[in-house]
Amino acid sequence: VQVTHTNYDGMVHAFFQLSPLSDAGKAAITQVAEAAKAALA
Repeated sequence: VQVTHTNYDGMVHAFFQLSPLSDAGKAAITQVAEAAKAALA
């Protein structure tokens, strides 16, 4: 299984769920969406 690890320094554990309030959260969601799209292509 191919894995990508990205560390978002200074973020709390649930920052992914706080994407409307955080640029890092938005970036994480974009990264996941792009990876899922590529995996399913």
